[in-house]
Amino acid sequence: MPAAGPVHCSELFAQPWEPLFDRAAQVAQPPVELALWSGLRLACLPQPAGDTRALAAARMPLRDVEIALIRKAVNEARGNVMEAARALGISRATVYRKLAQKPGK
Repeated sequence: MPAAGPVHCSELFAQPWEPLFDRAAQVAQPPVELALWSGLRLACLPQPAGDTRALAAARMPLRDVEIALIRKAVNEARGNVMEAARALGISRATVYRKLAQKPGK
């Protein structure tokens, strides 16, 4: 199990992390699509350092967001894991592995 605390973004994103900082420095930026190691993709808005506007909502660990998205897809597929995996663009094994994880762990 990984240690609690800060992790480097290369442990989360399945793509080079350097361009993310370049995008955050731009004044008006469209959402950027980020690939996670699980195969899921997230649309994110880069925020400059020190910009706390996006922190108004409760913070949620990325792992918990990922699990919640997978659970939502399975619910929308009425329990059909294969259909949910196809809709998410990930393997059925990844769906089962992520569903076995407990949020916050």
